Amino acid sequence: MKRTANDGSFKKGNVPYNKGTNISSRKHHTRKGVQGFLKRSVLMIAQDGSVAREFESVAECQKYLGLKDRHSISYAIKKQQLCAGHKLLYEDDWSPLGDYRWRPTIGRNIDGSLKKGHPWSSLYNSRMSEEMKEKRRKASSEQSKRMADDPNSKWGKGVQKPILCITTGIRYESIKQASSQLNIPANYISAAILRFGTTKGLKFRNI
Repeated sequence: MKRTANDGSFKKGNVPYNKGTNISSRKHHTRKGVQGFLKRSVLMIAQDGSVAREFESVAECQKYLGLKDRHSISYAIKKQQLCAGHKLLYEDDWSPLGDYRWRPTIGRNIDGSLKKGHPWSSLYNSRMSEEMKEKRRKASSEQSKRMADDPNSKWGKGVQKPILCITTGIRYESIKQASSQLNIPANYISAAILRFGTTKGLKFRNI
């Protein structure tokens, strides 16, 4: 009779290849023949593809990067994404023949934070001090008042912003006017402007 992996017929002291492991589990880093889970060394890869730093475990890498949890590290490695502005890789997945060169994400600083002019992420906002938050609130309020008092400013709710239909060369005083004359929903036009695409075969741009 053919023995199965865990039919209980193994000699005392021998560990079957899948005992203590769950192959269907999402804990994909489980190794065969080992009880429980092992630590996996993590490598920090420089932009030229070389190994910049080595960590004995994900927890050690988490402390070095100053992250609140280690799941973001394992998720970034699994999806091959940057984590806090760094490229990470498990040591057992590294090969001397591999090309691990990478470039920073456009629009982000070297630490992974968003550059000026981009929306602030909720995670970065939660790390700001109350003093910095108050400083940003005052700066935003002053800028809003200054732009609202400017008669030539197009900023503010309800202000009509002219658009140009590049396909036909016709200028419209607002998206609403273009929508009524062309019989195209206004959200179609605004979405086409944001994605630099077309709607109903027409291309629009803000003036």
